[in-house]
Amino acid sequence: MINKVEGCFKYQVFELKSAGGQVRDFIPLSQVCLAIQFFIELSSMKIQDGLFNVGGNNTMCIKDMVLKLVRRCEVVLNYRPELIIPQRDSYKEKNVFAYSIEKLENIGFHIEKDIDTELDKLLLFCRNKYKEISHEIT
Repeated sequence: MINKVEGCFKYQVFELKSAGGQVRDFIPLSQVCLAIQFFIELSSMKIQDGLFNVGGNNTMCIKDMVLKLVRRCEVVLNYRPELIIPQRDSYKEKNVFAYSIEKLENIGFHIEKDIDTELDKLLLFCRNKYKEISHEIT
């Protein structure tokens, strides 16, 4: 996703290579880091077989995530990048993608579902990284 965000600052465009119909389970990176810390501190009695799904319990298609990112650009940066989505897509999603994180939740870890805050932080990070952009973002 970060290369999509960089495109917003470098070229003033979000461009998808497909129609964005592929479904993914999005999880903020900060939550992945917290999950790793949680596992490190977890007692061996609770580890069970050691296999856990770490997902955001936030399934959506890539196009919907990019549309969300465009909306967050408007809110955080007062700027709406151009969105380019191909009309035709050779990829067809066959199954609905959904992680079960019930096992993880049963041992006490709960995913924070505030994707918007994480996207806002990502946009602000990129704005600071690409201050040399030619258009003005306030």
